[in-house]
Amino acid sequence: MEKKTIGKLISVLRKANGMTQQELGDKLFVSGKTVSRWENDEYAPEISLLPAIAEIFGITTDELLRGERNNPERENYGTEETKAKQKAKSEKQFDLMLDKKLKKYTALTCVSASITVIGVLIALLFRTFYGWGLGLTLTAVFVVAAEVCQIVFAIDAFIKPNEDNANLEKVISFNERVLNVSAWFGILNLTIPIYSMLTLRQTVVHSLGYGTFPGLAAVQFVFLYIIYALVIRKALVKRGLIVSGEVDAQANLYNTKLLKKMILICGIIAGVLSGVLHIFISPHFYYNMFTATYNTVEEFKEHYESEYDEWCNEQKEYYWIKNEQGELVFDQEAYDDYCALRKDVGYLEDANGHAYEYYALSDSITGLTYERQGNKIWNIQVFDMDDTYACVQLVKDCFGFVFVLYFGVCAVIYKSKTDKNKKKVLAGADENKAEKPEFEELAAE
Repeated sequence: MEKKTIGKLISVLRKANGMTQQELGDKLFVSGKTVSRWENDEYAPEISLLPAIAEIFGITTDELLRGERNNPERENYGTEETKAKQKAKSEKQFDLMLDKKLKKYTALTCVSASITVIGVLIALLFRTFYGWGLGLTLTAVFVVAAEVCQIVFAIDAFIKPNEDNANLEKVISFNERVLNVSAWFGILNLTIPIYSMLTLRQTVVHSLGYGTFPGLAAVQFVFLYIIYALVIRKALVKRGLIVSGEVDAQANLYNTKLLKKMILICGIIAGVLSGVLHIFISPHFYYNMFTATYNTVEEFKEHYESEYDEWCNEQKEYYWIKNEQGELVFDQEAYDDYCALRKDVGYLEDANGHAYEYYALSDSITGLTYERQGNKIWNIQVFDMDDTYACVQLVKDCFGFVFVLYFGVCAVIYKSKTDKNKKKVLAGADENKAEKPEFEELAAE
């Protein structure tokens, strides 16, 4: 007995309708050679084409999957066991085709991810040697290319829901998986460019030490998810590209309301954190912490000049060298030149125009203010800007990790509440199904 397959049935139906392979291919936007391969069972048609093929020949997708037309007599007089076997065969073929399509989509998603990874690595090299502008541009180009590829792959994998399809629930579940993979890929993919502002060394060695970047990435990640959940997904549902069952529709409605509430509450908290951060990243906040005050010029000069002299004395041991006779001699000229390089000379000028010269170790004074009246100078304040900005960066990094932790906790709470609600909706649906036969019996009586 000849084996019944999708390809054999397509061949029979095509010939019965007086169509050539090329004519059928034109209707399905594939080549005649592709139709020939179907009929020779080299491979099966794409899942997304099954409803169109069934519609052309006036049959159901279930018949197409089984590889044979329904026999009215067998349908009427066949045993339940035979019908169950036919249904199981049809479902098995459909599941295999779904699995094959999903594996193909997964492999193509890896290709999109590879494009982004390669782009980021190349951009990091250019960022290290040619500046962050070129690095960020290259990253953006590769990220956009990867995103376009992923959208094309998702459209190709997507199966248009058909209410007459016996496997509608499986199609809906498959489309959800495709959409979720595409959405999470897009969110992660568009979050990556923030790291192209780091150099290669910073990314490899110090990426965890720069809390600012994980913090910004977390904010961007949350923002993109909100756009997807409240705008993109809603538009897809409105256009009928996503069909949800009653249970999923109720769960999604709850998720949307919950997300809006969390945006309001968490947004207020995030705004407060941002306000606190704005205060702590101001250099003026740390001036008193890194400021030394001197009441007289003599006190000021004594401190910084003695600090410089002490440093110079410590360097003397490095300038003892051996001469041609093998004797240790002190290289005074080299020593003086090196000390001169680290010597900063400045002036304090009183109200009468008289200048008081002082010297200090370079970089020990990065900010200086003082008050004057006549020939008197007092309240000399010296602040270290290097330490100040180092402290500001530390605060930024700490707040960056705080934002990552904060949004992580919010995500866990959101996920736990949505899962709990879905279980509740499913339990309610099961109860309704159990009660339905009782209502039908009462109605019949």
